[in-house]
Amino acid sequence: DYEAQDLPQLSAESLDVVHRIEVLMERIFATLDNMEAPQITGYKGPSNDDDDDSSSYEEARDVIASNLNENGDQNFCRAWSNIGQCRTFTSICLVLSFIHQLLLSMRTTTTREVYYVFVTHFRSQRECDSAILDVAKVLGVSRRSLGLSASPKGWFCGSVEITRRG
Repeated sequence: DYEAQDLPQLSAESLDVVHRIEVLMERIFATLDNMEAPQITGYKGPSNDDDDDSSSYEEARDVIASNLNENGDQNFCRAWSNIGQCRTFTSICLVLSFIHQLLLSMRTTTTREVYYVFVTHFRSQRECDSAILDVAKVLGVSRRSLGLSASPKGWFCGSVEITRRG
């Protein structure tokens, strides 16, 4: 666990998300130590929706995801022991690990980077995006609070030369 004085450079919001991830993972490990199958359920507590641009489809889905557990409803559950949910459970754990490192390093990135980091696990960007939204629901926060944003369409990298006629 990290205290505010240990990581003064982290925002209160990032520190809260890091703490929620650590508490969740501690519960999973404790369950495994007891020789029981862990499960991940929705976080009980208010959501923290700070997305200011929800005009795109991805942003609108994120707002919906962050509000699902606003009243503390545990309407989200993924069990490691359920063969149909085991892959999703693993995906959630991978994304939690990535976000934990991301926030502690005071970085932000795109959902596309998460996909490429775990390209051998995720079958598609859509599957990765689903896991990211599941993490937002589990932690009761918005995707932006996780340090992730949607990848803008039409971006590229490399050398560019612009030539004008006339």
